Amino acid sequence: MGQILHGSARTTPAVRRLIQLPYKVHKVLTDNGTQFGNISHQVYTWRHLFDRVCDEHGIEHRFTKPAHPWTNGPVERFSRTLKEATVPRYHYQTTNELNDHLQAFLLAYNHGKRLKRLAGKTYTSSSASSGT
Repeated sequence: MGQILHGSARTTPAVRRLIQLPYKVHKVLTDNGTQFGNISHQVYTWRHLFDRVCDEHGIEHRFTKPAHPWTNGPVERFSRTLKEATVPRYHYQTTNELNDHLQAFLLAYNHGKRLKRLAGKTYTSSSASSGT
């Protein structure tokens, strides 16, 4: 089984993968976790690695408002949809099998699922029409 990574070891590579996509990422909204650089009392004088990667690529990093969990609603709902469609329904022999199934699910979701919050468009068609 693969190693579970937390903090910058997982989030910073995710931003680097976003940068490689064929469209420009302008803003990233994260929760207030320390893995995203929100360190209370800011005891460090250096910029968090996550923020440095965002800065290098002109990506504005915003935090959700504390005590406003509904801000993360769409992300939390997608996470639930993803989990319900994969893990409880299938038994994966390897992490590669899981990764392959996740990629297939994401492709189908992005190109086929019509979303209320996008006025009935798919994520892909909405992104294409907005020019992002």
